[in-house]
This record gives sequence, structure tokens and C-alpha cells, in this order.
Amino acid sequence: MIFPVPLCVPITWSIDTTGLSHPGRTSVAVGRAFDEWSAATGLRFQWVSSGGRVSAVFHPVDPRWLAYALEDVIVVDPVVANAVSTYQREVVAHELGHVLGLPHGGPGLMGGNATHVMPIDGQAVSIQPCD
Repeated sequence: MIFPVPLCVPITWSIDTTGLSHPGRTSVAVGRAFDEWSAATGLRFQWVSSGGRVSAVFHPVDPRWLAYALEDVIVVDPVVANAVSTYQREVVAHELGHVLGLPHGGPGLMGGNATHVMPIDGQAVSIQPCD
């Protein structure tokens, strides 16, 4: 969890798209996930080319999960990078919620795991007031 941080200080983030088929599309989707949390919380996130306080990496994970968060690192299976960008954003936004200290629960983005809450068909799941 990245707290405590003063709200006036931006939280830096970076992404490693090494080996992805569509790194630009994935970078935009990940950026939107950070933007969505910024809009919902008032936290300021700032992209840096490397060494961000929060890092998103794409690496094969246990087949039971598509992604997970460990402290300040969001690990996403490359299969997600090949999905529609809305789904990429949803998965990263969900895991970013965990980095921010939120558990599963509620009707919104944090409501469960990615296979049950965030459909691959591209229908958006958004951050809800109780997330």
C-alpha cells in the first residue's frame, strides 16, 4: 500500500511493456486506469519512464488469476494485454485498488476477481462510490 502520501505530491507510476504485441495500446489503457482512480480519489498520479512508485509489469501468472498486486507492483498476465483496451484498463484499475489498500467487495470495480466482475466482452466496469 502506497499510503501515507501527502495529497499534493504526485504518486509516480511506470509500466514495462517489454515483449507485448501492442505496447502503445496497453500503455494508454494502463494510463486510463490511473486517471480513473485520480478522478475518483483526488490522488495525483504521474507517469515516469521507469522506477515509478507504482509499477505495472506484464508477466505470466498462475492460470487461476489474470493479475495480482504485491505492495507497489501490479503484475498482469500478457493475455490481458491482448484483450480489448477497456478490459486492460479494468484489470489494472482493479489491481491498483489493491495497491491503494482496498480489498474485494462492493458492487463496483473491487467487487470480486477479474474473471467474475470484469467481462472480456469490453463492457466497462467503473469505480463506484463504495469502492
